[in-house]
Amino acid sequence: MADSTNAVAVAHSRGPRTEEIEGWLVARISELTRVDEYEIETSTPFFELGLESSSVVELASALAAWLERPIEPTVAWNFPTIRALAGHLAEQGGAPGQGPTARDPSSEAERLTSAALLQDLLRGLYES
Repeated sequence: MADSTNAVAVAHSRGPRTEEIEGWLVARISELTRVDEYEIETSTPFFELGLESSSVVELASALAAWLERPIEPTVAWNFPTIRALAGHLAEQGGAPGQGPTARDPSSEAERLTSAALLQDLLRGLYES
């Protein structure tokens, strides 16, 4: 019995599985884009799903709140699909709430600068 209890504790300490994160992302993207969940492919890039840069930053913020850990606003640039992002976040592991509890003002400024840079980059992609 102790082995099964340990397995549950270890699984929980790893945080949500890839499939759980994918499901959460599909649901949020469906809300943001007003596209039915069943029409959203996890291998389609976020921007092809109709998300604008501000929506991606909003999504990253909501994801950070759900996972209770910091998520860089530029994460969608490095992991541009639901599948890639969910896999990355599940691989990082960690139970909700294991992220830093206090924000370093300099890293917060870096996050905001990164978000602004991402918005500029994406705006350039849409305009070209």
